[in-house]
Amino acid sequence: ISADGRVTQIVETRLVPERAAVLAVATSGGVLALLDPADGSLLHRSVWERLGPLTGGDLDGDGVDELVLSAGGRVYLLRWSGQ
Repeated sequence: ISADGRVTQIVETRLVPERAAVLAVATSGGVLALLDPADGSLLHRSVWERLGPLTGGDLDGDGVDELVLSAGGRVYLLRWSGQ
């Protein structure tokens, strides 16, 4: 994840359809990283302004979780697109 601040939150979620679980990790430096818990490999990394709380859940009932987070005074709903 790198030295972009301390880890502030870790959420286990079923965000990626072909994986049993993914760890969404947030840092105080605004980094959001998605990690494979089996081997720790990095699936995604992005930087957000004032990254706040995040949570995962299947909001639309399709069997795949979405990730909800707050950043920069807004709320975002993220879906895995394979990138």
